[in-house]
Amino acid sequence: MTFAALVIFAVFAAVFRLFRRIGAPWDQAVVQTGTACGFGLLLATEKLSMVHTLHFVPLLALWTNALIVIVVATWIIRLNRQSAMESESKAAWTSLERDMALLIALWLGVVALIALFAPPNNFDSMTYHMARVAHWRQNASVGHYPTNIDRQLYQSPFAEYVIVHLQILGDGDRFANLVQWLAWVMAVAAAHGTTLRLGASRRAALVAGALVVTIPMAILQASSTQNDLVAGAYLLAFVMFILDPAADRHATWLWAAMALALAIATKPTVLLFGLPFGLWGAYRAARAMGKRVITTAVLIAVVIAIANGPHWARN
Repeated sequence: MTFAALVIFAVFAAVFRLFRRIGAPWDQAVVQTGTACGFGLLLATEKLSMVHTLHFVPLLALWTNALIVIVVATWIIRLNRQSAMESESKAAWTSLERDMALLIALWLGVVALIALFAPPNNFDSMTYHMARVAHWRQNASVGHYPTNIDRQLYQSPFAEYVIVHLQILGDGDRFANLVQWLAWVMAVAAAHGTTLRLGASRRAALVAGALVVTIPMAILQASSTQNDLVAGAYLLAFVMFILDPAADRHATWLWAAMALALAIATKPTVLLFGLPFGLWGAYRAARAMGKRVITTAVLIAVVIAIANGPHWARN
């Protein structure tokens, strides 16, 4: 049954390939994959919890059907247009850039091995993150339950939603640490994409990715079940999306709204750091969209409410 959890990673890979097929650069495709899959997972978790069906068979059916739909969609797109992966112009990489990319990949790989083979074992994991996951799995719902550790109930739950899917399908905590590790990879991609959108060179973007990879606390948390990397990755994604040159499109702000909603659903303190970027984004949107910015503001508020409303209502 452990291998059933691999369908989740297969969906992530398929969604990434889909975004690449429709023309997204690799960094944007990584961030969009994390955002789209995360938002869908959150909604599915809340929906299944309403009827106490958060267990193996419904989750396996959910992820398997999602995989089939995405693979078929990618195949249809492949028949109708040339792949961005094939048509994308690629300037030659310098030896320094190749070495930097290789070192980033190697460092990510080393920590991935630790995340896979070392079980969750820190204090927060035992008393809070993994404890609430065990209750949710037992109850087939993320609803409240009796406990004297009240932070298991009121703290934002998104990172643990991902863990509970892996825990149920994997029948154990084998893949639990990979949630933070995947968020780390997403943060590297978001830092890379944000740097390019600010007008910097590819080498500068690689340096930004390397800085994310070498943050000591990120290295420590990437093999744990804490949630700071998840929150940080979605905050970086929010910043990357609001820097999109197409600031006059509702789709741009929908992506930004989903990223911000997931960041809040992971750790509300991101609002403190996201506020200046949000004001900057609002200014860009107002200049690009004029009166249409009101519709965009409503859209963002609705997306945040949909993602966080059920948890807020329980508290």
